[in-house]
Amino acid sequence: MWRHLWAVLLVVVLVCAATLFLGISVVAGNHPAFDASDILSCATFMWFALFGGLIARQYRFALSIGVLYLCLWGLAIHFLGAHTQAGVLPLVGVNAPNIAASVLSGMLGACVGVFVRTGQRRVEASAAQG
Repeated sequence: MWRHLWAVLLVVVLVCAATLFLGISVVAGNHPAFDASDILSCATFMWFALFGGLIARQYRFALSIGVLYLCLWGLAIHFLGAHTQAGVLPLVGVNAPNIAASVLSGMLGACVGVFVRTGQRRVEASAAQG
């Protein structure tokens, strides 16, 4: 459980640092678009989730990453809706491909990190037996 918590905190710190210092973040918009900034944020957040997966060593960590990234998108849509007076559901509909890409890439990164870490343990265990 502690590994899981430390992994989530690591991902939160990395996402906040990338947002504050590098300007890499999720961006909700009023019109459908999937451009270079969305690809960069998906790839960056996927790598952050991979590092967290290496620490967590459990596949349920991918669910935590999915919820975390959904919360980030919820905040982005909330602030966009508050400033433009647009409804939440139309904004979710417009940003659905971006949301899906971000959440799924984060979950994929977390699963790959866990898979790599557990694969290393299996190799070490088989080497110790043989």
